[in-house]
Amino acid sequence: MDEINQLRKKAGVMLINSGTLMRICKRQVFREKKFAITPEQFEVLAILAEEDGLYQRQIAAIMLKDRPNITRIINILESGGYVNRVEDTNRRKVFKVFLTEKGHAIYEQIQPAIYEMRNEINVGIEKEDIEICLEVLGKFQANLEKKVNMQI
Repeated sequence: MDEINQLRKKAGVMLINSGTLMRICKRQVFREKKFAITPEQFEVLAILAEEDGLYQRQIAAIMLKDRPNITRIINILESGGYVNRVEDTNRRKVFKVFLTEKGHAIYEQIQPAIYEMRNEINVGIEKEDIEICLEVLGKFQANLEKKVNMQI
């Protein structure tokens, strides 16, 4: 295997491992802090905190989750009182999802722990390194998006 292919293989393995370690780290933080929701559920709340009133399919696309998974997550959040679904008046059986006061409150409770975790895992990484990493990951993701046919 030539050098460029070895580097590509190593980069792929490191991306997979980094993603796995990030998920494990988040789960540990949520367990240690005894948060009432899961990291996946928090991700939905974080998306809605940034832009409330999204359609379920928009949330699914952002999270790269299929419809059954995102529906399950939103059902759990709704039953916990963290979000409300509101039917779109122009389209039947299409719902927008909104944060409730309880959803905002738990988002605000958890967000500092997420910032702290990010700060800890980014120790020793300079801003310029992050910018380069984002540029490379952006290219990688764009190439993958061309290749993958997501059914969301």
